[in-house]
Amino acid sequence: MKTKKVRNKIILYSSFILIFMVFFFLWFITASVYQSHLGILEKEMVLKLNLMEHSNGPFASGKKAVLQEADRKFFTDISHVLGQRITVVDRKGKVVYDSDVRDISSMDNHRDREEIMNAMESGRGRSIRYSDTLGIDMLYVAKLSGDYIIRIAKPLYDINSSLTDIRYKIIISGIMAGIISIILVIYFSNKISRPIGEAINFAQIFSNGDFSKRIMNYSDDDIGTLQKSLNKLADTIVGKINSLLLEQKKLELTIDSIHDGIALIDTGRWIQIMNASFRRILDIDTDSARGVYFQVIRSSPLNAIIELSLESGQPGCREITLLNGTSCEILIIPISDYSGIQGILLSLHDITERKKIDEIKADLIGNMSHELKTPVAILKGYLETMGQYLGDRKMSMDILGKAIANVDRQNTLINDILKLNRLEKSHDFYMEKINLAEVVETCISLLKPKADNINLEITSDIRDLDRLFSCNRFLAEEVIFNIVDNAINYNTRGGKINIRTAESDSLITLEIRDTGIGIPRESLDRIFERFYRVDKSRSRDTGGTGLGLSIVKHAAELLKWTIDAQSDINGTSFFIRIKTA
Repeated sequence: MKTKKVRNKIILYSSFILIFMVFFFLWFITASVYQSHLGILEKEMVLKLNLMEHSNGPFASGKKAVLQEADRKFFTDISHVLGQRITVVDRKGKVVYDSDVRDISSMDNHRDREEIMNAMESGRGRSIRYSDTLGIDMLYVAKLSGDYIIRIAKPLYDINSSLTDIRYKIIISGIMAGIISIILVIYFSNKISRPIGEAINFAQIFSNGDFSKRIMNYSDDDIGTLQKSLNKLADTIVGKINSLLLEQKKLELTIDSIHDGIALIDTGRWIQIMNASFRRILDIDTDSARGVYFQVIRSSPLNAIIELSLESGQPGCREITLLNGTSCEILIIPISDYSGIQGILLSLHDITERKKIDEIKADLIGNMSHELKTPVAILKGYLETMGQYLGDRKMSMDILGKAIANVDRQNTLINDILKLNRLEKSHDFYMEKINLAEVVETCISLLKPKADNINLEITSDIRDLDRLFSCNRFLAEEVIFNIVDNAINYNTRGGKINIRTAESDSLITLEIRDTGIGIPRESLDRIFERFYRVDKSRSRDTGGTGLGLSIVKHAAELLKWTIDAQSDINGTSFFIRIKTA
């Protein structure tokens, strides 16, 4: 569009100049030819006047004479010969002879005629006037001769005809020259504007985002230099853009890799930057991650804090709990310059896990204090009682046995705590090739006396485990021993424990099922927590510490086994899934 305008302007201005030049030359040549013809004609008429003056006519002597009939005849003959009108006027302006007028008495006084006045003043005069009689311009040339003024008049037919012919030829030539010139102007304007059009087209494509476009054909002139400069500018801009995009990508990756949620909100309330952690913490859909903050963030308390910070421009730090139960520590940093606040940087630190850990620690300390304090208190009571019955050996021995049992229970608790701590802190357990069937049989043999005391039957079908697996023997024994021990502790007298395996798709499932009291559905998700007991009184009777299944969970995770439980009124099943490859 721009190129066409430039080309049209070139054509329009060139046409104006051409038309002006044609009219100028038409005027100049016409005027020159007119004056040239007029000069020639005037000289010719002056020569004729001189000829009449020096002929043997009435003024040959140059003295004053009275115009006689013979003189009139002389002028009439000369007029016929020359084909021109001859008029004789005296010094008073009275016409004394006119070759074209018979009754000269009717003619006006000619003293005020320009050529007559000039002739009377300087001896010769000339003028051009329109003749009402003939309807054409006439050239009058007058010469003072004695007491009379002789004037010759000639119509300007020939001059006007010549000028008309010249004008016609000039106009035709001008039109032809104009057409040729316009064609040439269009050709050269297209040639000049084409590289400009390429440059403009390149700029438009480049501005629309196609950075691969370049100008290929250069002209060897200033426009070519401009095109080269545009290409160089484009290369520089692309380099800068790529550099900025790389830095932006690095910044985005850095921000996205930060565990804390980060968002940048401007004073127009629009979210400019938001990382993945921010979206995760606030459960923000990716499709709606850009917009006004109160339309994206579904938390009234958080939105109120953001609005207050945007209005006041003050930093802030506080804790809130979101609707999804996530607890966050909010840090707000205002972004400002000389003109005032430009936005805020919002940081969300998820402290949900920390709070849970604090709660677990508090529960752990409370439970440990209780579990450690209870045997000590019981032991103290037994010892005090035994001190009162030292003389009664039987009583003393019975009390001593119970005291030793409580010491064993406390020792077991301490060992389980140390064992669990080791599992949680250490990740360098050595993996070796062991036969898991042997591990299961070893655990069964160790626990069989305990099961026999309550008449429990333990059956097993573990042929799928009779092979070598890459695992740690200590961890494997902890998993299987604690589950089987748990099945004994919470079983019924005369009950059963069935251990069996099933293999499918490179996965072996080891199931340990008991016929015990079962686990309520609401407690299934918590059985792997430290010190959690479904029935605390029964657990204490069985000597459990409340850490067995926590040990199982951590040991299984280190072995990369998965474990879950199902329970009903007929008993509980633990499923251990082991990968074979």
